Amino acid sequence: MMSSCASRNPRLRMSTPHISAISLGFETGAQAASFTPRASLTPRASLTPHASLTPRGDLDRRRRSGSINSNTTQASESDRHFLRQVSIETNVEREIAEKVRLVADGQAREGRLLQARTCLLGPFQLGGTGLSSKSSKRSPEQQLDQHLMPGAVKDSTLLRNNLRKLAFFQDFDDWGMQALIEAMQVFEFLDGDPVVRQGDIEGTYFFVVAQGAFLVEKDGLPCSLLGPGDCFGESVLLLFGERSTSVCAQGKARAYGIKGMAVRELLAEQYEQRRRMVVDALDEVLNSGQCGILSHLNGYQVQTLYDQVEMRTLVRGDMMKVERTGVENEELLLLVSGTVAIEAEGKTLGTMNRFDMAGDHAILFGDEPVTLIPEGHTKVLVLSAGLLNNVFGSDFRRLLLRKRALELLADHPVSKSLSNEQHEAMADVCELRILAPGEQLEAGIRFAACLHGEVEVQATSGKLSPEIRRCSPAAYATFGDENLLHPCGGRLWDVRVKAATGTSAPGARLVVWRSEDLDGFLALDLLEMLREQEERARVLKSLFLFQTLSGQQITQLAETLQIRLAGARETVIAQGEVAAHLCIIRRGSVIIEIDGRQVATMSAGEYFGERALLHNEHRNSSVTTAEH
Repeated sequence: MMSSCASRNPRLRMSTPHISAISLGFETGAQAASFTPRASLTPRASLTPHASLTPRGDLDRRRRSGSINSNTTQASESDRHFLRQVSIETNVEREIAEKVRLVADGQAREGRLLQARTCLLGPFQLGGTGLSSKSSKRSPEQQLDQHLMPGAVKDSTLLRNNLRKLAFFQDFDDWGMQALIEAMQVFEFLDGDPVVRQGDIEGTYFFVVAQGAFLVEKDGLPCSLLGPGDCFGESVLLLFGERSTSVCAQGKARAYGIKGMAVRELLAEQYEQRRRMVVDALDEVLNSGQCGILSHLNGYQVQTLYDQVEMRTLVRGDMMKVERTGVENEELLLLVSGTVAIEAEGKTLGTMNRFDMAGDHAILFGDEPVTLIPEGHTKVLVLSAGLLNNVFGSDFRRLLLRKRALELLADHPVSKSLSNEQHEAMADVCELRILAPGEQLEAGIRFAACLHGEVEVQATSGKLSPEIRRCSPAAYATFGDENLLHPCGGRLWDVRVKAATGTSAPGARLVVWRSEDLDGFLALDLLEMLREQEERARVLKSLFLFQTLSGQQITQLAETLQIRLAGARETVIAQGEVAAHLCIIRRGSVIIEIDGRQVATMSAGEYFGERALLHNEHRNSSVTTAEH
């Protein structure tokens, strides 16, 4: 059968043309490079880091123009399904094209070496019949059916060992290699029979020598002799163009052959299977919602992730991250499977959770504070700095800072009781401050936390000790905690914070909140009110008595709760009085007495007086506080 030149053109053979999110109507560019602000929660919902990362003026201009995701359409589930399939298919083409490049480079090197050898030693000398004695106007590959040996036994070991040496097949798994071997045919040639002819544009077969020898000629001159296990004709697997050399049998010889398109289909199947594993792992991360910077992505961002994310496999003895300073390798690692131990200064701190992220500290601060050691077979997704830049633009460091702020707020004793949306709103207005050694944090700050380096803290009011203390992220260094509970108003920042001197760290980096940013959010003790309301709802939900109520009913019930403070040994309920209230112990403990005799004690989270909700009766016991 005649084959056209187009059938060997890899661009024309692509089963799926490249389709980008742009062609699907998704927005790209600056819109894709940031998060969605929540203007309804805060009057200025934007993250403004230090000018060395993104200037405030630039962010303000972009905010006014609506370029910070305000018009970005988040990719739906159906969008993602379509984009992942497009990404898988285009990645297959990309990987095959890379293999083509490797083969082409190898052939070019071999050509240069052959030319150099011929110049030094003259043409390759070999007795025997050459191609010219059996030349024909027809291409030798159009006559291969005459040499076919149906049912001939194949040397699977020889094929497997030699095929794996080729760039095309190095990554084939056992199933793929077996399928490749089964698809190969056996051809037998007599002395001088042509197999491949230089200049032919109809070549479609790739061969592996099985028995005997084959002579390679170029421009009519012998070049080399091929024996069992040697390959020839690999350029036709995907490249188009004419044959660069001629090959003929030297004596009776056999070769295994397979059409280039059959190989390409196997290659595509292997690459697709491997790529689908990577994309499936990424989908798990996206669906989990545990990686904050990968939430609220539009179609362009999702396809970019699908296209460029890579998977790395680690085993026991490998190092996922090493504790050190001066880190230049900027990449994020997301744990997909396996167990990874966390160590710092020789001490084990615990293990990573699935979908935990590593590497953001190095990107933000240039050092790695922990060593991560896989305890067995481990898989991680790799997000390089280039990929992050393609997905989020140059603002990806800003998003990592925001992630740090969210983690801080979630763990802080004052703010941890807030909802996720409230954390998001506070993270949107945080800023980064980089202090040189000895440099002091400016006035007007409401709340701050040290993220990197060490700071010296000294009280400036008479209420606190004037002693200078050193704080670092390891010591959970936050300042202005009391300012989170009430509007700052005329209250002064009553601590002096400056980067420590005489340390190895080049200054300090802090995340800060300004008074004007938080006053709108915390106006009229809003934060305290929100915390209190959520705490009440949480307590009610934990009680068996109210577990069947809906969320709305719990909220309505929480609004009716009142707080009563009682000193130690104070009577809360007296035996014999008319029951009117249900009481829930929020802090402390109480003593239950009947006729002056102690019968029980209760502590935080327990309740008493529930019969008052059902019956209008007298109390059958007394309740007295055991402590404040």
